[in-house]
Amino acid sequence: MRDSRYAPPPAPSPMPSPPKLRGGNLASALAVARPGWWADVFDGSAGNTSFKETPIKYMTPITYSLDYQSNLYYYYRTTEGSQCFGMPMDTLNMAREEIEIIKVEFDNDLTLRLYRDEVSEAAKVVCTIGPQYGAGGYLDRRAPPNKFQTFIDASFLTVSRAGSSLHLKRRGILWACLYFADIENMVLFYHTFLALRFGGPNAPVPKKSEYWLDGEELLFSGEIDDEGYPHLLRVLQDRDSGVIRLASAKVEGDYTDATIWTAFITDYIGVPDWMHCSRSNKIILRNLRQFSFSVYFDTNTWKNYELRFRNPGDAKAFERVINDIRLPGHGHGHSY
Repeated sequence: MRDSRYAPPPAPSPMPSPPKLRGGNLASALAVARPGWWADVFDGSAGNTSFKETPIKYMTPITYSLDYQSNLYYYYRTTEGSQCFGMPMDTLNMAREEIEIIKVEFDNDLTLRLYRDEVSEAAKVVCTIGPQYGAGGYLDRRAPPNKFQTFIDASFLTVSRAGSSLHLKRRGILWACLYFADIENMVLFYHTFLALRFGGPNAPVPKKSEYWLDGEELLFSGEIDDEGYPHLLRVLQDRDSGVIRLASAKVEGDYTDATIWTAFITDYIGVPDWMHCSRSNKIILRNLRQFSFSVYFDTNTWKNYELRFRNPGDAKAFERVINDIRLPGHGHGHSY
């Protein structure tokens, strides 16, 4: 059941129905602009496996100074939970072609928005702390008293996981710390952010540390023919929650190893007849919910999803890995 607190911000119509995302203690995400692959990702179907950890404490800055390399801060008090450490701005001055596509509300009254330039496809990250604005949105909006706001080009940021939070950093300096309520929506936000960053001009190449999240263990890796595209299929398991997912990444072209789609399969581990081998190099997965981060694939639930491995040995290894997975507290998977 969806939370009644979730509601779309003011936006031109017509608009698609907004999907939802849990962020911190009170959170939501809305795809609020013209339809794109991101509009289908946050539909609430991914799951909500909670973290065991609690938010750590951060020093909240009161005085800011800037040198030629990074933001410098003087701190005066300790705060738990989600924080933004960017330079405060009186006005945001977003261009008209920069459209808000994702909105996430975190704890500590922090709201993070992702904007996408419809011309250049560049992505920007807008962070605000304080009461929400009324009608009118953020374009050319001056911050009211006691309201913090800032933005940055997504290409300047790296993203990494720290427990139940994601860290956005510029040149190694923490720009924002974002706490999530569950691993599934952290994963979706993580790959959505990277896909939008890769899609813009002057985007950095993927770092090896960005192939998957810190805290996930690689159980399997093998090449597949993914609708005519050569991809690397991985099986990943989160050490904290035990959540298991598939992740398909590029192996050719620009931004090699960028994740194209993911699917959470924890609930199917140990379920009879969920997986079967149709040929020596093909495996069928039933009712696979695929979340796409590319225009070339759809976010959809597939009744019978076929994995076509380039090497028959990889198909057998994949089947063996899935059958050998043990879920915490569930023996050999769930029983239905």
